[in-house]
Order: sequence, then C-alpha cells, then structure tokens
Amino acid sequence: MQRRKEDAQHGATVITISTGTIFRVILIGFAAWFLYVIRDIVALVLVALLIAAVIDPFAERMKRYRIPRGLAVAFLYAVGLALLGVAALIIVPPMITELTQVGDFFAPMLAHTPFGDVRAMFEGGTWSQTFANIASTVQQAGVMQALPQLGQALQGAFGAVLACVLVLVLAFYMVVEEHVVRRGIAMFAPADYQPFVTQLSVKMREKVGAWLRGQLLIMLAIAVLDYVALTALGIPYALVLAIFGGLMEVVPFLGPNVAVIPAALVAVTVSPVHGVLVMAAFFVIQQIESTVLTPKIMQKTTGLNPIVTIVAILIGFQVDGIVGAVVSIPLAMIISVFYNEVFRTRTEEVL
Repeated sequence: MQRRKEDAQHGATVITISTGTIFRVILIGFAAWFLYVIRDIVALVLVALLIAAVIDPFAERMKRYRIPRGLAVAFLYAVGLALLGVAALIIVPPMITELTQVGDFFAPMLAHTPFGDVRAMFEGGTWSQTFANIASTVQQAGVMQALPQLGQALQGAFGAVLACVLVLVLAFYMVVEEHVVRRGIAMFAPADYQPFVTQLSVKMREKVGAWLRGQLLIMLAIAVLDYVALTALGIPYALVLAIFGGLMEVVPFLGPNVAVIPAALVAVTVSPVHGVLVMAAFFVIQQIESTVLTPKIMQKTTGLNPIVTIVAILIGFQVDGIVGAVVSIPLAMIISVFYNEVFRTRTEEVL
C-alpha cells in the first residue's frame, strides 16, 4: 500500500512504500516471468479448458438421463475422434496436395514480401516432406547419417501426440471433476471473495463455451459454403481456399474481406469473369453469415470488439507463433468476461 503524509517542517509530500507492497510487486513480476517461461504448458491448459467448456453442456444434458459424466465425456470423445478420423481420411490428402500447389501459385507474388518463400512454408513442415528428406539422406549417405533426422522427426511426433493426449485427459477431468476445479480456482482468492470467484468461473465457462461453440459452427458453415461456391464455379484449390475462408471468420469484419483476396486472385487465372463471380459469391455468403448465421447461432453470446480481436491475435502470434495466435482469442474472451463481471459488480455496489 502507498501512504502519503505531509512533512510539516519542509512542506513536501513524501511517498512511502511498505515492504509488503514491494514484495507483492516482485511476486507478481516473478509470476508473470514464470508464466512466460512455461507458456507452452499454459497454452495446453487453456486448450483443455476450452475443450471442457465446449463439451460440458452436452455432458450435463446426458447426465439428466442418468448417464455418468465420465461415461458421457468418453462417448463424446469417441464420436469426436471418429468424425475427425473420417474427415482426416477424406480431407487431409487432397489438402496437402493443394497446399503445395497454392504455395507454387502465390510464391512469385510474395517473393519480395515479409512472407518469404510461401511454398517452403507449406511444404517444409509436412510429414511427407520430412520423411522424403530422411529417405534422400539414407540413399546418399547411408542409414547412420539419417538417424539424427529420424530421431528428431520421431521426437516431434511423440511430442505432438503426447500434447494431444494430455489436453484430452485434462479436459476429461475438468468436465468430470468440475466441482473440484471450481474449488481449486476459488482457493487462490481470499475467503470473503471465494463465492464470487466460484460464480465468476462458472459464468466464464458458460459464456466462453457458448461463444466458442457458435464460432466453430459459423467457421464450418462458411467453409462449406465457400467450398460449394468455388467448386460450382470450377475454381482451382477450392478446398484450401474454403478452409482459409472458414478460419478467417474468427476475425470479425476484416477476416471475410481478407479471405476473398486469394480466392479472387486464383479465379482471375481462369478468367476475369470467374474473378467477378467469385467476389460476388463471397459477398452473398458474407451477407448470409451476417444476417442469418451469426444472429441465429450467436444470439445468446457476445463476441469481442474487432480491434481487440486483431490486437489479441497479433500479441499471441508474437509471444508463441501459431499456437499463441490460436489461444489468444479465447484468452481475450476470458479476460473480457472477467472485466465485465467485475466492473458491473463494482458499479452495482457504488449505485
């Protein structure tokens, strides 16, 4: 705490800072540094919290039919993994092929921009390219020379699989042991504030979960509509362009306008008329999204301010690349809910 007192002899204002205040500032600084150091672990926990927030209402509904939450979550996992597996078998192979082709298409346009070699960005991180490099090393230098590359590839694969398993396990226990999680969060607050913190954590989970479920539905709907439109018009790379359009829906207003640019550039190579038709199709889809999809799907939730969304994405990307950008928007949503609830509570207390 800061304490001001008037020096009667000198008429000067003296500001004194207690030892407790200094200690708390140091502690907060250390906590911020520690969270930055373990930011990858924090990202995994946040992703687990988001998955838990998405599936919690479904587990709660199944509980009404006397189905235990653990069994309900296991069933949801099984259905979700089965759908992802089918989608991966159908979508991933053509998507990898199209990604390489899209990289070749846009590389000359972006060769002298900060994006650099676009083809390398799409191609270099794929498993097919990694193992192709290993096979080439084996042929040219022998198996022993390829062992470091193989070990690095296996280490990366093991790390990715382990991260996915940990996220799913964490999300499972967050849903099944929801009361334990709430009590654990409340323990970090003083005793007088623990009921408020518990209530706040419930509201955060409900609002963020509803927002995320709605956002995922809108992104999927836009991707499907874009794919149908691009395929009907005979535009190359329709799958990749449609997925890009769906992903850009996470950025309100700006995202859909950005998504139309690569689609229009590709369409112009077919013919100028196709370029105009693609822009018209994306405009119609954007109107459907703003007048039908968003009001119906997001009617019970409130999204972020577009400026806040863009700034959050930029900060997240700067801190931890793609993972940071993905986690940044839900994290900003959590902070927004916290701020609104605390600010509203304090305003009501004053009034």
